[in-house]
Amino acid sequence: MKENERAKQLLIQKEKGVTLTTSMSAMKRKFIYRSIMFVIACLFYWFYGGGLFLVAIGMLVGTTIQDVGWLRVIEKTWPFTVKITDWEKVERIAEEYR
Repeated sequence: MKENERAKQLLIQKEKGVTLTTSMSAMKRKFIYRSIMFVIACLFYWFYGGGLFLVAIGMLVGTTIQDVGWLRVIEKTWPFTVKITDWEKVERIAEEYR
């Protein structure tokens, strides 16, 4: 993602705020990818059996829990981030590369 796109995204987040649900909806591609990998692991288990299925389940659950925890921390610290960010500079960067 380019700097101006990131700056525009920050400005939108400043207006709307950051919540767990909005952050998770922004990560749709990651969750879709993980779901596809889960289906592949299930198919592998169906045809070949074995412990790979359990490893895949563990990885899927673990990475999802990690992401949700990370997003909750961002949500809790967002008000402080808004206070300390130089929004004029962010606006300049968003406008700079049009």
